[in-house]
Amino acid sequence: MNGSSTDTTPDTHAGAQFDRRRLGLLSFAHALTDSYGSSFISPLFPVLAEKLSLSYTKVGSLPTMVGLTASLCQPLIGLLSDRYPRVPLVAMGPAVSSLFLGLVGLAPNYPALLGVLVIAGFGAGAFHPQGARLASEAARGRGFAMSSFTVGGSVGFGLAPLLGAFYFHRFGLERWYVSAAPGLVLAGVLWVGFHRAFPRAARGALQAQDQARDNWPALAFLTATVAIRSLIPIGMTAFLPFYVEARGLPGVDIHTAKAIVVSALLLASGFAGPCGGHLTDRLGRRRVMIGSFLIAPWPLLAAFYLSGYAMVAALVLGGFTLMLPHPSNVIMAQEFLPSRASVAVSMITGFAWGLAVIMALGLGAIADHVGVAPMLRGLCLVPLLGSLFVLPIPERGR
Repeated sequence: MNGSSTDTTPDTHAGAQFDRRRLGLLSFAHALTDSYGSSFISPLFPVLAEKLSLSYTKVGSLPTMVGLTASLCQPLIGLLSDRYPRVPLVAMGPAVSSLFLGLVGLAPNYPALLGVLVIAGFGAGAFHPQGARLASEAARGRGFAMSSFTVGGSVGFGLAPLLGAFYFHRFGLERWYVSAAPGLVLAGVLWVGFHRAFPRAARGALQAQDQARDNWPALAFLTATVAIRSLIPIGMTAFLPFYVEARGLPGVDIHTAKAIVVSALLLASGFAGPCGGHLTDRLGRRRVMIGSFLIAPWPLLAAFYLSGYAMVAALVLGGFTLMLPHPSNVIMAQEFLPSRASVAVSMITGFAWGLAVIMALGLGAIADHVGVAPMLRGLCLVPLLGSLFVLPIPERGR
């Protein structure tokens, strides 16, 4: 599927001018949409548990319901977006997500609360396939430009708990519905900005030609690499607090220490996009993918033999290196499946993440058997497996 002539070819789109206005709007929209994620309602959990008499098990199911629904529904939503390209899912997504998360405070019982969260998850998932496709088109294939879209999502994801805490402190559970207002306004702006973005005739004229260029095997291998990469932040987020609790950080209490370590890893992973996009434009996509998988495990593994802030620095370096290829992977997916570009994006932005969440379910059983620290050290080496899945992937889809 790939030859030596394509292994290191730099991005030939690097000189194309990208649409800054649309890309900026989509990046902001990605940030605000992802702020309506599973952690947005985390400040409500104690109040909801008391109001609805929820057990810890039921409380724990709430963020999982939003996250898995948003991830695993994306291939279906991508198919819908490709089949009915004039349906503005990029605007409907944040509208549905914000509206139904705003209704959480009005849910009378646990089943109703789950129903509200499922629909909110579908809304969050609806934005990503069409949004990423529009962002890729606005970026003109440039990895560095596309990285602004991916960083937007990381910023929104990181700000979600803070925004949720602000709304709860300001309005309480009784008027929690006010939190939906920014998402609804954003939906209106996106409708005005993008409802003409998919001319049906032009899409239909190219359908047969695009299908001839579809490369499903390459997309499957690419999805596998993203799932393997995503397993690391998911597993670390869940189990790093247990590891840090037994060790701490100098100068801060244990709760602050756990927050610092997890946030540092996630922020480093999120802000790797611009550097990774620049590198793929200069060095080629496969080089950056293979390099990240081969280099990242070692600083991650070193972190669990270090202590204090040296441990944090090693985690930051490893997380940053691991996530360098993500912006270019979104572009690659669309090149591998040009006749179903939204489906291709959904495999990277949604399905792969959901697959990683499912794989992460087994980490707890491993930790119960061997301990948290040995499990985390073993998890650090998983990216080496990802490098094998890169080998059959061509540099370009066309």
